[in-house]
Amino acid sequence: MAKETSFERTVLLRATLMATPGLVLACVAVQYAESWATWVKILTVLAVIAATVFFISRFVQQLFYPINTATNLLEALREGDYTLRASARPGALGTLVAKVNLLAETLKSERLRAQEASALLNKVLDEVDVSVLAFDEDAVLRLANKSALALFRIGARDIGTINAHDMALAEFLGGSPERVEPHGFPGGQGRFEVHRRTFRDRGREHQLLVMSDMTRALREEER
Repeated sequence: MAKETSFERTVLLRATLMATPGLVLACVAVQYAESWATWVKILTVLAVIAATVFFISRFVQQLFYPINTATNLLEALREGDYTLRASARPGALGTLVAKVNLLAETLKSERLRAQEASALLNKVLDEVDVSVLAFDEDAVLRLANKSALALFRIGARDIGTINAHDMALAEFLGGSPERVEPHGFPGGQGRFEVHRRTFRDRGREHQLLVMSDMTRALREEER
């Protein structure tokens, strides 16, 4: 904010300095107009000063309008609002606003594609008959498909509120990334094959568990 204020003051000061010579010359010319009455000279000088102040103010406003517009657009993008747009005027600053509009449109399209991909992934995960779970670096559950919800007898509302210890899965988040061992869970028991992988989401490390019940497969093999 301090830098922004300093920049605005600098522009205003330079605009005033640029207008000062013309203002001085106008005042001198009025002073040497011998045929004018004194009150006319005073009113003329005041009018010239008022006009100078008005045009400087308009100049500064027109200069900072597209800059402030671009700033508001970028702030909206930072907040995740990709719908805000602004009209781009001719000139370099108008080009800046146009580029920010293009960036907003691109980010909006990317978010839409990401949402569609996420919806497709969720549908695929819900159709598979293995349990898929993801835990963040604090071992809090962040993702679970339908099979996992049924195996642990939890609801979608529990995602984000329970951790691996509550689900008796803390031991699976360490040790060997692949294992097969018998285990009992609220929704069933048997011999489970567990695969563990790590991935990063929004800069944070997560662990992915894929658990499949091998009991049926082993019975089929025995049969």
